[in-house]
Order: sequence, then C-alpha cells, then structure tokens
Amino acid sequence: MNELSSTKNINAGVAQGSKIGPTLFALYINDIPKQVNALFCMYADDTAILARNKNPKYIQIALNRHLKAFEDWFIKWKIEINVSKTVAIMFANARSYSSFPPIKINDRIIPWSQE
Repeated sequence: MNELSSTKNINAGVAQGSKIGPTLFALYINDIPKQVNALFCMYADDTAILARNKNPKYIQIALNRHLKAFEDWFIKWKIEINVSKTVAIMFANARSYSSFPPIKINDRIIPWSQE
C-alpha cells in the first residue's frame, strides 16, 4: 500500500481519484466567473446557473451573460463542456416552453427541458 504510482502528465484539469483531488479542484475553480443577476451552484462536476425574474427575456439575458463568462473561463482553463448533456429548466406558471427565449453556450442553443 505504501508505494508511489507511476507519473503521468496532466495538461489541464485535476486528476480524478486522488485524496487531494477535491482540494485541488476547489482551488482550480476558485476564479470561476460570477455575475450580478445570476447565481451558480456546484456539486462535484455539475453546475446549475440560476436566474429569476417575472419577465423570461430578463432571465435569458442574465443566463446568456453568465454562460458567455463561463465560455471564456472554460477556454482559459481548457475545460470542455458537454453541451449535449446541458438543459435549461424554467419554473413558471402555465406557459408554452416554445415561448421561452433561447439561451446558448458555444453558439449552440440549450434546449428547454419539459420534465
């Protein structure tokens, strides 16, 4: 048990499975961008960006602004987002999902979840 593993180069990110990994990840994301009209929450490698307003257009503006800041940060730290696993959720009184303004990351529209 008291032996060293072989060395490996890590070009970006934090190695998974190590005891110090969670601490290194916390340091790694310390400068993640924050925006005035949106809040973000993280659990492990999942992130939720939250915005609220009575007008969905203002929510769209806040989310797109935050996502643009995230895009720049992802590029800086060589983080690749899996857009195909990304969804948006709107909690609102009876309203058609098709009427919600689009939000984007990496010039791709994030679909509104209907579940």
